[in-house]
Parts: sequence; C-alpha cells; structure tokens
Amino acid sequence: MRPSPLRHPVAVLRTIIGLGQKHLADLCSCSTRTIQAVELGNLKLSETLATKIAEATGASTAWLLKGDPAAPPESGNSITPYSTYRTQYTKDIYQFHRALLEAPAGLVEAAAGAQKQPAMSQEQERDGLTRPGTMSAFPLETSLEWMLESSSNLSCDERVEFEMLLKKAQAKPPQFIPITEAKKVMLKFEEESLEATDIGLGEALQELLESTRCDERKHVIRWRIKEFLSDLWLDEIEKEKKLQRPV
Repeated sequence: MRPSPLRHPVAVLRTIIGLGQKHLADLCSCSTRTIQAVELGNLKLSETLATKIAEATGASTAWLLKGDPAAPPESGNSITPYSTYRTQYTKDIYQFHRALLEAPAGLVEAAAGAQKQPAMSQEQERDGLTRPGTMSAFPLETSLEWMLESSSNLSCDERVEFEMLLKKAQAKPPQFIPITEAKKVMLKFEEESLEATDIGLGEALQELLESTRCDERKHVIRWRIKEFLSDLWLDEIEKEKKLQRPV
C-alpha cells in the first residue's frame, strides 16, 4: 500500500511517531483502509476515530479534528506527560504515553530502594525511558505541583507519596521511579483535572443562566442549551448501541 502524502494531521502524527498505517489502525481498532482514506482526504475523520487515535497516542483530539496538516501538532489532556497545559506533540510524548498505558499492574519496582541515581545523558533525560520498568520522574513535576497545590481530594497517604515523588522529580538530576508509580500519578491527575473541568463547566453554565435572566433572548438561549444537551445525550446513546452490537 503506497504511503499517503501529508494532507491530514493523522499522516503528520504517524510521521512524528514513526508508525505505519496498519500499526496505527491496530492501535485504534479500525481498518488500514480507513486510516488511508482519512489521510488522503477521501473520508472525514469522525469524532469517534479521532478520540481513539488520541487515546492511543496521546495527541490532541481537537488538533486531529481541525484537519489542518500545517497546524503545530498538540498533545492531548489524558495522561499528559510534561505539564498540565497543552504542549507541542513529540515522539517522546508518544513513547511516554504508551509506556504508561502498557505498564503491567504487577511491575517489579526495581528502583524502589535506590537512594541515588547515576547522572543521565541529555538524551536519557529527555525521553526518560532508559531502564526497564522505570522512567525519570522529571515529566511528572508540573502535574504533581498542580495536584498538591490545587486538589482537596488527596488523602493524607497520597499527599505524602506525591510530595516524595515531587522531590525526586526536582532532584538534579531527576531520579528514576517505577512506571507503576508514574501511572498512578497520571491517572490521579486525569481524575483531578476532569473534576476541575466539570466544576468549571458548571460554573460557566450557571454564570450564563444568571447573566441572561433579564435578556430578551433568555428563552431562546435556554432552548439552545436544552437542544444541545439532548443532541449530546442522543449521540452517546447511539454510540453505546453500536458498541453493544455483535460484530
């Protein structure tokens, strides 16, 4: 199958991370022809497939759906490796993302008792994936800081554990930690950032309702909100039905 030109962000994404169309299709549980058709512009990228690609690679769903191959590639929000804000997507981010997704639950914590870590080369410090089952704690620094400063849902044990990990992340050079520990941090960060997003959405909606209470279009605005929510629910119900259909 001939390679597709860089007409779509999906093709740009594959080029960045060095995956073939079949490999990406396997990660996203779709056909190779689907990936090729999207990249050639013969098939519009659906939100469902864009979400699958983002979840599999760590790229931004919004960036993929823009459909602009010239737009700077962006990392996504789930299991964000370097910070709590959107950053430019790189192969390092893809490797970090896959390492966390594929980390087995019973991974041997080879570096658990280490007091000092040997100095890393510049390349090792960048990718943080140089020891089997471990990674540099450095990419977790911003996420740990945000949770320790902003979250009110951390248990005492979690707070103590994350403070210790933050010290390892801020060490010079950063210390290595088991990938299972890193995965726990990122999953907790995903949970906390999701709750913060939900709270923000609720506050924004409440502010909109209050600020338009005397607006002449107040009924239209509320009707549009109800229609949007209804359409969103119908979309989710339809997706659930598709998932439950026998293959």
